Amino acid sequence: MRKLLFIILTVIPTLLVAQKAPSSELLDKIMSENKRIKSIECPFTHTKYLPFMSENIISKGMFYYDINGKVCMDYIEPAGDLLLINGDLFKMVANGKERKMNAQSKSKAGELSNLLFACFQGNLSGLNDCKITYEETADLYIMTVVMLKKSKMLPEILVLEYNKKDYSIERMKMEEDDGSFSLYELKGKKINTDITKDKFGE
Repeated sequence: MRKLLFIILTVIPTLLVAQKAPSSELLDKIMSENKRIKSIECPFTHTKYLPFMSENIISKGMFYYDINGKVCMDYIEPAGDLLLINGDLFKMVANGKERKMNAQSKSKAGELSNLLFACFQGNLSGLNDCKITYEETADLYIMTVVMLKKSKMLPEILVLEYNKKDYSIERMKMEEDDGSFSLYELKGKKINTDITKDKFGE
C-alpha cells in the first residue's frame, strides 16, 4: 500500500508538470531568438509511420530555410521528391508527379504553409484554434500543439522540439487521427549562411 501511494505521489505530479501550458515569456523567448535565425541549411531525415505497414518509410534529403517565407526540402532518397514554399508558391513533387498550389493565407495550402513557418520561426503564439502544452529536458523544449480546428491539410497534433542553446527547431512530428505520423529531424544545422536562390526555385 505504501509503495502504491509512493508511485502515485511521484508519477502524477510529473505527468502534470509535463502537460503544463508554456508561459508567454517562454513563447516570446523562442520567437525572439528565432528572429535571429535568418537561414538554416542542413540534412534532414523524414520518418513516415503508417499503422498498416510493418516497417517505417525512411527518406532523406537537404533542408533549406529562409526567414523571408522560403523553405525547401530537397529529397535525396527518394531522389526527385520535393517540397518547396516560396511566397505564394506551394510545390510538391512525389513519385515523379508534380503538384503546384497557391499558398495564399486563406487557401488550404496556405494553412499548411502558415503552420510550417510558425513552427520554423518559433511563432507558436501566432497559431490559432489550438492548445499548447510543453515539457523540457536538459537540452530541449518540447511543445505539443493540439489542433482544435479540423482541416485536411493540417495534422491533428504537432510535437515540436526546440534546442535550448539557439532555440532553433530540432524535430517536428505531425500526427494524424488514424495513428500515422511523419517525423522530420534536422541534423548538423548551418545557421545564417548564404543559400543560393536556385534552392528556392528562383
